[in-house]
Amino acid sequence: MDFPAEHEKNVFGQFDEYVKNMDRALNVTIISRDGKLKILGNEVSANQAQRVISQLLMLSKRGNTITEQNVDYTLSLTFEEKEGQMAEMDRDFICHTINGRPIKPKTLGQKSYVDEIRKKMIVFGVGPAGTGKTYHTVLYAVAIIEEKSLAEVASEPYEDIAKRYHHYKENGLIEFTTFHQSYSYEDFIEGIRPVMNNDSDDVISDIQYEVSPGLFKDFCDRAKQSIQTNHVFIIDEINRGNIAKIFGELITLIEPSKRIGQLEGTYARLPYSKESFGVPDNIYIIGTMNTADRSISTIDTALRRRFHFKEMQPDPSVLSGICVEDLSIQKLLSHMNQKISVLYDREHTIGHAYFMPLKNNPTVEMLASIFKSAILPLLQEYFYEDYEKIRLVLGDNKKTNENEQFIIKKIINYDELFGNTDFELDDAFQYEINAAAFSLIESYRSI
Repeated sequence: MDFPAEHEKNVFGQFDEYVKNMDRALNVTIISRDGKLKILGNEVSANQAQRVISQLLMLSKRGNTITEQNVDYTLSLTFEEKEGQMAEMDRDFICHTINGRPIKPKTLGQKSYVDEIRKKMIVFGVGPAGTGKTYHTVLYAVAIIEEKSLAEVASEPYEDIAKRYHHYKENGLIEFTTFHQSYSYEDFIEGIRPVMNNDSDDVISDIQYEVSPGLFKDFCDRAKQSIQTNHVFIIDEINRGNIAKIFGELITLIEPSKRIGQLEGTYARLPYSKESFGVPDNIYIIGTMNTADRSISTIDTALRRRFHFKEMQPDPSVLSGICVEDLSIQKLLSHMNQKISVLYDREHTIGHAYFMPLKNNPTVEMLASIFKSAILPLLQEYFYEDYEKIRLVLGDNKKTNENEQFIIKKIINYDELFGNTDFELDDAFQYEINAAAFSLIESYRSI
């Protein structure tokens, strides 16, 4: 197999790290010499290795910097004989960074999320906290309103896209709401609300009640006035409300085939106003949810059947090249999430967005601030303050130097605490957060 020398370092990795990973995963030996690539192994494994390398070479020729995640994900696709989809993912991109670097889907799940929104589906973006669900939704909303491909919208810096997003929001084309436990059908569709009348002395003299439209009904009424223009309704933290109660009869009306303008367009008579109500065809609905939220059980089968759930998991490769001194933040996050997946589950992993401030300020001070204000509280919430497991995630159990431990474990001396007792007490431990450890780079190296 011919292999251009100028792409060797990118595809093979520093010190041939990526090649070694492929050798171990496929049980082959890959040798490069004089622009030729030789693969030793059984026929099936050698063919798999060739397909993996071909895909990585394609990515490299298109100007991509190959990461460990690219290699691992291409390997996993090869085992399923889906490696050809790497090319499809690479042709798609979401936006450009300030520096002009294109942001592309990293997994088939992310690409599917983008594709479903493009097809005018009702989509839930689901994933742990800090995976960029809200960030991506801004990009998709602008593309939908402007009836452009994501590639067209993404040709501009994100700051410009965000400005247009806020402009459309101010002009009623985008509506954003956050569900919570007190959110109701009356807030969303319509309900009876008090209207207070004041006399001349600014004293309330009378209270009347009237039927008022909720946020979504009001949004639909506006959309009907400009049926040729796309409108986007975004629901953040959608799983935190009682969804079945909030949506009511809307559960049927929001289906794409039941929209006004479609062959099966459906109307429902609303309970308060007795109006005939339908959802226009120019409304897109995007919901986001945190899979770690304990109220996720409120999402019932009827809703799951109508919505498309697209997973967005943490992507450590976004942090590639970010180092605090000699510490790779990409590897730091990967190691922490591997531990969390074992101790809890993959839905409670930590999103890459928490560490993005390090891109412009890669200092120990910023890293300490992230851990103290975000990471540690998140772990306390995830593990219900089970500090033994938190210590495992933070690597404190491996640190011989107590000064480097984020959480110090101490045995409780019962004799000292209670004096002599007539009964024996099992050993117990006391845990203390060591504030000084957050400022030591050595504390993070053992995570």
